[in-house]
Amino acid sequence: MTDDAAPQPPAPESFLLERMRLLAVPQALVALVAAALILAGAGALYRSVHGDPFWRTSTDFGTYISAAAAVRNGDTPYNVALYRSKNFYGTSEVYDQYAYPPPFAEALTASRAAVGETATRYIWIAISIASLAASVALLLRGFGARAPWAWVALAFGVVLATKVARSDLYHGQANFLLLFLLTAGLWLYSRGHDAPAGVLWAITFVIKPFFGVLVLWLLWRRAWKAAAVSVATSATVMLLSFAPIGVSSIRGWIDASRYNSDAPFAARPDNEAMHGLLLRLFQANPFTQPWLNSAMLFYALDAAVIVAVIAIFLLVAPRHGGTLNQHGAASDSSDPPMLLVESGLLISLAMVYGPLTEGDHFFALLPALTGIIVVAMRAPAAIRMRWLVAATAWCAFFALQAAPIQYRPGVPSESSWFPQSGIHILLTAQDGFALAVVVLVLAWAVHSHRTLQPLDRRT
Repeated sequence: MTDDAAPQPPAPESFLLERMRLLAVPQALVALVAAALILAGAGALYRSVHGDPFWRTSTDFGTYISAAAAVRNGDTPYNVALYRSKNFYGTSEVYDQYAYPPPFAEALTASRAAVGETATRYIWIAISIASLAASVALLLRGFGARAPWAWVALAFGVVLATKVARSDLYHGQANFLLLFLLTAGLWLYSRGHDAPAGVLWAITFVIKPFFGVLVLWLLWRRAWKAAAVSVATSATVMLLSFAPIGVSSIRGWIDASRYNSDAPFAARPDNEAMHGLLLRLFQANPFTQPWLNSAMLFYALDAAVIVAVIAIFLLVAPRHGGTLNQHGAASDSSDPPMLLVESGLLISLAMVYGPLTEGDHFFALLPALTGIIVVAMRAPAAIRMRWLVAATAWCAFFALQAAPIQYRPGVPSESSWFPQSGIHILLTAQDGFALAVVVLVLAWAVHSHRTLQPLDRRT
C-alpha cells in the first residue's frame, strides 16, 4: 500500500471531542468542579506562604534572591559563601547554590529595584501560575485537539491542587515558566514559525541549559533554522549577561554547574537520575555506603547510560525532512501531537540520565503526556494497543507523582536520614526507575508508529 492510499486517522479535534461527549458530563458541572479545585489549590498555597517567615529566604527562590542581591552589589552570584547555610539532609558539606546562568538573577535584580523583594516574590508566583494555566490551555487546544474550555479549566485545577505543584510554587522554582516556554515554542514550531520558536527555546536554554538537548531533536529533524536561531540567541544572551558581573564570573558559573552535577551534591537521595544513583553506588558521598568506591567503574557505567539514551532515541525517533517538496524545501511532519511525543521522548530520556532530576522536574513532561494521550485516542487499530499501553503507563506515573502523600518504601525521610547501604541504595531511585520504564514503553510505541504506519508529510 502506498503512502497516498494509506488510511488516515481521524482528526485529533473530532476524536477528542467525541470521547469527551461519551463521558456525558454536563459542562456546567465540569466548570464547577474546576472552580472548586482552583480555589482549593490557591487557598492551600496562600496558607502555606501567609505568615511564614521562611518562604522568601529558605526556599529555592531565596537562593535566587541572594544571587540577585549579589548582582545588585556588583558581585558575582556564584560566591559559595552566600549559600553555605542552605544544607541538605543534615550535612555541612552539601548545600544549595545558584547555578543558573546570570540572566535569571539579573531579571530579579531589576524587579527588586522596581517593586521590592516581597512584591517580586508574589509577582513570581503569579507568573508561575499564569505559565501553568497558559501551558495547559495550549496543550489541550493548540496541538490538533481542541478540548472544551471547561475541561481545560478542570485540567488546570487538577494540577494546581496537587501537593507537588503547590510545593513548586511555594519554593519558587522556574519549572512552570520553563514548561510554558517549551510548550509555546512547540506550538509555534508546529505552525511553521521556526524563528520565534527558536527564540522561546533560547530563553529556556538560558534559564536552564539542560533543555539544550532540544537542539539535538531539531537537528535530527533537520529543522536547521529553529536550531540555528535557538543556539545563536541563547549564546548571545549568555555572553552579554556576564558583562555586568565580569567575564571572570564565567568560571564561577562553570564551577557551580559542575558542583550541581557531581558528588556530593548530585548524590543526594532525592536525585532520581541514573547519574545520581551511580554516584551513590560507586562514589564516596555522605548519603550512602557505596557498593564499591571506584571512579573507573562509575565513569564507565555513566558513559554506558549516556550511550544507551542516545541510541534509544536514534533507533526509534522518526527522522523527518528527508525529502524535498515541490518548492525545494525540506518536508516536515504535519502531526502536532507527535511533535509533543518526539520532543518529550528525548527530554524524558535525558532526565533518565540526569545529571540532576528531581520530582518537580517532571512537569516538563506534561507536553509528552498530552501528546501520548491524543495519539492513543486516534491511533490506527494496528498500533492502538501499544499507544494505549504507553498512555496508561504515563498516566500511572504522573498519578504517583501527584499523590497527596509521597511515599518511597524503604527510604528514610530527609529529617531521619542515615547512610544507606546494600540494596537500599537502589530504592533511592524508585521514581528514576519508574521513569525509565515508562520511557521504554513510549519508545516501543513510537517505534511502532514509525514502522507500522507511513509518516504523514507536510508539503
